[in-house]
Amino acid sequence: MFEVFRANTEIFVAHANALLSVWHRFPGNVIAPTYFFLPAELSQDLTIATLPIGGESTVGTRSAIENGCSYLLWQHFPMSFMEGLEEGITETIDHSVGPTTNWRTPSHTISFIHADPEFRRRFVI
Repeated sequence: MFEVFRANTEIFVAHANALLSVWHRFPGNVIAPTYFFLPAELSQDLTIATLPIGGESTVGTRSAIENGCSYLLWQHFPMSFMEGLEEGITETIDHSVGPTTNWRTPSHTISFIHADPEFRRRFVI
C-alpha cells in the first residue's frame, strides 16, 4: 500500500503545483507562496506514511491544498484498506512545543470514493 500512497503523492504534488501556477488568477489571490514537496516516507514501524511539505504556506493555500486536496493522498486505496485509516494534519502552533499532528477520518465532500464506510458499502461492486 505504500506504493499506492507514493503514486497518490505524485498526483497530489502535480495538482498542488498546477493550482499554485494559476493561483494569482483566482479572485482575491496574489502571487502564490512557494511550496516544496519531499519524497514520501514510511515510519520504521510501517504504520505512518508521510508526505513532507515545506515552504511559505498561507491560510488560503493551506485550506485549498493541504486540507482541501488531502483526499488525493488516499483516493486510490482499495476500499478494504480504508477501514480504520486516518489522515494527520501536522502544524506548529505553539513553537515552544513543536509540531503536533491532529488525526481525523479521511473524508472529502466532492470525491466519489468517500471515506464513510456506510456510504462506500453502497457502491461496492
